[in-house]
Amino acid sequence: MASTHPYIPRISLVFDFDKTLASDTIDAMCAAWGMSREEWEEQYHAPLGDNWDGILKRSHALIACGRDRDDPLTENFFDRAAEHIELYDGVLDLKKHLSEVGKQIVPDIEVELVVLSSGYIDIVERTRVNDVFDRSWAGEFHFADGKAVCLKRMIAHPTKARYLEAHAKGLDIGAANSPRVDDPDFDEMDMHVPLDQMVYIGDGLSDLEAFGFLTNNGGQAIAIDESARFDHADQQTADERVDNLASPTYAEGSELLESLRHAARSAASRAALRKQSQGK
Repeated sequence: MASTHPYIPRISLVFDFDKTLASDTIDAMCAAWGMSREEWEEQYHAPLGDNWDGILKRSHALIACGRDRDDPLTENFFDRAAEHIELYDGVLDLKKHLSEVGKQIVPDIEVELVVLSSGYIDIVERTRVNDVFDRSWAGEFHFADGKAVCLKRMIAHPTKARYLEAHAKGLDIGAANSPRVDDPDFDEMDMHVPLDQMVYIGDGLSDLEAFGFLTNNGGQAIAIDESARFDHADQQTADERVDNLASPTYAEGSELLESLRHAARSAASRAALRKQSQGK
């Protein structure tokens, strides 16, 4: 058995979507219907009552709203909704900026950008994020006769940690009951990207488990908040603390972009250290 960890020339920065890379998806869907978020919540979300899973409740309320307004969740509707999504400044330049930083440390390193969201792939893939990010995972609707009728994939808040692990191991996450991460025969040499060469960036309660999982495994976590403070700090455990908190702009000169550069540099340096250990 090798004495050192394997050299894998890859780092991965994984981002939540809503209020991390872009404006809120539900707000955009409501705008496509010509209604406010408050109207939708009052007419469709709140009447469903309590004891729901939050993601299922939200999705059921969206489907019901579309049905009642004779404007169901179709491909055309999602096209319209995506037009109301505003990407934060600098998002489309992230690949360029972070690849430059990584390659300064390890010239042949691959810098991956990934979306991992409890929202909907039907929106994410219709934005320009799809042009520059390497892959996106999010909830997904099932369609019948061209209309969304239920969720067929749900990324619950605790599930994000399993997706991070599955991504690190390069496991299939498209099959039923995936991602499975408990293969006892998995070899570290087969990692797609080591967990300590990963960074997770998110903005809210849905990201706490991902923060904790990744930092407990040597990775890095950055939280985003408009007010430069994390509104959910009183619900965090010590393990879920992040490495930095910054406002949501990725523009040149911003604290957030500089934080990501530091994180990418740190992750790439871990790979560079392991490159020196090859064959030992």
